[in-house]
Amino acid sequence: MPVEMVLHYDHRHVSKTGRIVGFKADVPSMIPDDVVAECVAFGARRTDSKPAVSAPPKPKNETAPSGIARSDAIKAALVVLKEENDESKFAGTGRPKVNEVSKMAGFTADAKEVSDLWDELNGSGNE
Repeated sequence: MPVEMVLHYDHRHVSKTGRIVGFKADVPSMIPDDVVAECVAFGARRTDSKPAVSAPPKPKNETAPSGIARSDAIKAALVVLKEENDESKFAGTGRPKVNEVSKMAGFTADAKEVSDLWDELNGSGNE
């Protein structure tokens, strides 16, 4: 079911799957479910004040994931933290606290990987 979202500036977004969604500044737009997380990443918010994305599921086993699964779990936690926008969960640098990311991801995350993935999510990585 589409979600009504709003953005404070005009923006045309082409999703990773090729969907194109458009925002007119401060005018609600209907956004397909599969694009909501991408829209949250650049600042769009739901109009009903509900979180746009839910917290990532906790892993069922005690071992931490590795590789892409690990990165995906950390990215999902970062998206939720960005959506929540709770300043108590962010350091003075504007980056999420590693312990908050670790709690949401369900395993102990490394500060460097959190920092690198935060930069990637926000488009501020080294190109």
